[in-house]
Amino acid sequence: MEERIVEVEDDDLLSIVTGLDGFGEEYSASEFKHYLNAADDLSSIREKDGWVFWRESESEINEIIKSLLQEIMSDCLYPIDYMVQFWAAEEEGEQVNYLITSDQPFAVSGLYKGFCWYRKKCLNYHRYYTEMGAVERAYRSKHPEFSHDLRLYSTTEFPLGDFAARCGLRGYMAMPIFDLNNKQHCYGVLEFLCFGHQPISHISPFLLSEGLRSVHTNHDPVSGNLESEVYISFNS
Repeated sequence: MEERIVEVEDDDLLSIVTGLDGFGEEYSASEFKHYLNAADDLSSIREKDGWVFWRESESEINEIIKSLLQEIMSDCLYPIDYMVQFWAAEEEGEQVNYLITSDQPFAVSGLYKGFCWYRKKCLNYHRYYTEMGAVERAYRSKHPEFSHDLRLYSTTEFPLGDFAARCGLRGYMAMPIFDLNNKQHCYGVLEFLCFGHQPISHISPFLLSEGLRSVHTNHDPVSGNLESEVYISFNS
């Protein structure tokens, strides 16, 4: 199955989705944590390109994702404001029933209210992974899904899409993450969201440094070509 691409042709057609007031304003670090009801147990570090948040955990993948996000946020690769969160696969017996982000690390380029609001909505989103839309499809297909503008999704395709849009979020990517030496072992999905339609690119070096990989995907929206580097462009 090929990765799914949702594209936008006319931004004016999507203006019906109204943003919540103040989504581009910033909280202080303490206000950000307080809004997430995590003032006491959420650790954070300020990197060159943003903030990484996490809870202490004995989970190996939790520590790996935390380190991955610190690397991404230390590099200043992207000329946009964006957030990244990890949806971990949760098993019941031998079957994966849930993808959950509530106890997983996440990162933001700034302490914007829109990022905080979307993150909190996701914390309360405990549903079977078959009901999760883009994150679920990326996990099941083992291929990334991305859109220049998430307002193009229907509520069936992306149940949290309308709320994300009201938080000011536009560019979107859901990228499954695998063990470097076992491409059948999918740990979960990295979810990238940003305020604009700019590139989120060159993720592979960060993944490789942590013993991770994703599938191919260097998508050129003009030519439609795919290459071996992970490169997702939100440019229209």
